[in-house]
Amino acid sequence: MVLPLENKLKHPEDMLGWTGVLTTGMSLVTIVYTYCGFFGYITYGEDVQGSITLNLPDTGVNIAVKILLIFVVFFGNVLQMYVIIEMLWPPLRKRLEMRKKSETVILGLEYLFRVGVVCFAMLWAIAIPNLDEIIPFVGITAGMLLSLIIPSIVDLIVFSRVRFENDSTLQKIWFVVHNAFLCLMGCFFLVSGLQANIVSLVNK
Repeated sequence: MVLPLENKLKHPEDMLGWTGVLTTGMSLVTIVYTYCGFFGYITYGEDVQGSITLNLPDTGVNIAVKILLIFVVFFGNVLQMYVIIEMLWPPLRKRLEMRKKSETVILGLEYLFRVGVVCFAMLWAIAIPNLDEIIPFVGITAGMLLSLIIPSIVDLIVFSRVRFENDSTLQKIWFVVHNAFLCLMGCFFLVSGLQANIVSLVNK
């Protein structure tokens, strides 16, 4: 999400730094989430649910809070979907242009595509209302892929030619072995984590 937003800024250099857009935004988000998490746990203890709104009784103030949360999700969803649309729509647009589709047709299909992506996310939210059931899946898959599996594979693909031309035999062996070890370890944790989560869901 960071790079597409930085590219769209009028002054991209304002994205980073101690007072940059990213630092300021993430600091505020961290403070708000920490505040909600701390006081939510202090209030409900071990009975706290995956979403704190599920613990709130249906009183006037709490209903107002839930309504405000709806607006937060509604407007925040625009920012989250922006990156997905920026990645997926341009190739589809090129194919439509190659087929000589008019600009009106392309614009209409783009709107339909955006609606489809939002509806897909909405269906997931309806199917899994309790976040504590899906968070482990996201954590184990995205966590292992982004931290161990993908970096080791990319390192092998991108730097293998340079390493094999310039490094010594021992360095070449170490380069292959440690990347293979990280990739295999990530796959092991991924499979075992998914298995444990699936068993937990089935038992529920």
